This record gives sequence, C-alpha cells and structure tokens, in this order.
Amino acid sequence: MKEIPAERIIFNIVLIVFGIVLSMMINVFKGLYGIILPIHIPVIIAGLLLGPISGISVAVFTPILSNIFCGFPHIEELFFIIFELFCYGCIAGFLKNKNINTYIILIILFILARVIYFGGMWFLGNIINVGYISIKSIIKIIIEQIPGMILQIIVIPPLLKKVKSGLEELYGVIS
Repeated sequence: MKEIPAERIIFNIVLIVFGIVLSMMINVFKGLYGIILPIHIPVIIAGLLLGPISGISVAVFTPILSNIFCGFPHIEELFFIIFELFCYGCIAGFLKNKNINTYIILIILFILARVIYFGGMWFLGNIINVGYISIKSIIKIIIEQIPGMILQIIVIPPLLKKVKSGLEELYGVIS
C-alpha cells in the first residue's frame, strides 16, 4: 500500500476545518446556507490541488463534522450533500492534471455534479419512495444556488492559485 505523505493528510484536515469554519460563519446569517454553498469551496480546492482521493475525503468528512459541530447541513440533507460533494471532489480530482482553465473546470463541475445530485434525488424519491422531487423544485434549487456558484467562480481560482503557490513554496511541487 502506498504511503500518504503527512503534508497531504495535514492539508486535507486544514481544508476540512476550513469547510466547518465557513459553515459556522454562513450559519450566522440564517437562510444563506443553501445559497452560499460553503463546503463546496474546500472540496473543490482539495480535488483540484491534491486529486480525487483528497477531494473525496474532504467531501465526506466536512459535511458530517459540520453537521456535528454546527448543525448544518441538516441531517435529512446530509446523504444528498455528501453524494453531491463526493461528485465535486472526485470530478475535480480527475480534472486536476488536465490542461483546462479553472473557470471551465468550475462550470463542468457545476453541471456534472448537479446532474448526478438531482439524478440521485430523483432515484431515491421516485424509485424507492423516499420522497418526491419535481422539475419545478430542481429549478428552484438551481436558481437559489446561483449566488453560491458565482461566489465560487470569484473566490476559488485566485484562492487556488495562492494556496498552490504557498504549498509549492513550503513543500516543492504538488502532485
């Protein structure tokens, strides 16, 4: 089994804590949690910087710990959000070494992860009768999340560049 460098583990933990802190900060402003999408930011950064395994680990642990420490995401949404974030972390990780502009990667992530997320919701809702999700509710959710997507487009590329240069300065080339 391949050994995981301590720096990578520490950086994953830092991103998980960052996601929890962002959740706590957004939680102060009631009603903004599903709009701002705070946990998506460290998940995408983990995937794009360190690959799919890091993206997935941050995607799974951040919402669970955020729920424990600050109550968000709500327990009934937790499975769906982990599923969506899993897609974000995994897809971002696989796009990591492709020669694609970060903004284009974000658009690809928004589309693919939402399709998978809503597909999962539809499956659970309609196939195994956990609840029902309509096209109208999907459109409503997407419209509500547009500010969060815009925020991610504004924040993630420069943050990614800054973090990457800082990590390269500390540890050398990031693979």
